[in-house]
Order: sequence, then C-alpha cells, then structure tokens
Amino acid sequence: CAEGLMQPVDSVLWDDSHGDWEFAHGVIQEVVYASLSARARRETHARVGDLLKSRYQAGRAEPPATIAHHLELGNQKGSAAAYWLRAGRVALAAFDAQGAVTAFSKTLSLESERGEQPTSAASAARRREAHLGRERAYGQLGDHDKQAQDLERLERLAADNPRRLADVKNRAATRYLRLG
Repeated sequence: CAEGLMQPVDSVLWDDSHGDWEFAHGVIQEVVYASLSARARRETHARVGDLLKSRYQAGRAEPPATIAHHLELGNQKGSAAAYWLRAGRVALAAFDAQGAVTAFSKTLSLESERGEQPTSAASAARRREAHLGRERAYGQLGDHDKQAQDLERLERLAADNPRRLADVKNRAATRYLRLG
C-alpha cells in the first residue's frame, strides 16, 4: 500500500486491518498474474474462490459469478458449476436474460466436462435447472430456436419422470402459444 501497488476498495471506510483491497492499476495486476506459474495461478484462484464462497455463505453480498469464475480457474468444477447456476438465477431475477444464458451455459459446460452422464444427483439437478433457466432466458431474448433445443434436451432428461416431462410439455405448449 505504501508503494502504491494496492489500495483499499472503499477508501472512505479504510482501516488498515479490515476491508477489501485491490491493485491500484490493472497493469500491476497483469504483471503479478503473469509472474505466477500455472499451478500457482490455479491454487491462488482456488483459495480466492474458497474465501469468497465462505464469505457468501456467511451472508456477505459476493457476486456468484465472481465466485464461480475463481472456482473455475481454480479447477473446482463442481463448485464452480453450482455458483454459475446461482449467477444464472440472479441474472434471471434481474431481467438480464443474456447474463442468464451465459451463466447457465457455463454451468452446463462445466458439468459436461465432468462426464457425459451426471456423476451425482446434485450434478443431474444442476443440469436440469440450468437447461430450465436457459430455456426461459432464450424465451425472453426471443431466440426460439435455441429455446426449442433446450426443451428437447429437457424432454430427454425428464423421460423417466412423468411430472418433469409434463412440465417440459407445458413449457413447449407455452412456447407454441407465444409463437402463434
């Protein structure tokens, strides 16, 4: 801080033992980041992701997308997928359909990297919810072709569950009504 490399995020509330800190300039951050080995970057992102995750779970208003980003770069794919899913929910609630598509797509991408078949009930639930959320966001964006693709995937995922299958069929019917 004395060298001008770091600064408190909120200088009004600055206290040298508490608060959030940031690099004074983006170039400094880039130089520090480039000087780390790939392993050190991954471990640092994992630590930052875990720290942000614990703060979020303690009630601090950390953006889920930021947490997910660090967890993903820290190679914690399961946790990252869960936080990208939360980021998608937040984006939908804020009427940010494009942000929701991005977050839900990240969830699905990370889950598919973990294996073709869902590895756990939690993974399967994340995939379903990500497709449901992305389908809704595509509908809000008016991208009906991509919405239909997600509905087809959801239908395959719900094939063994009549209640879920009925929900997917209702969503498809609603889409057809809107299209005329």
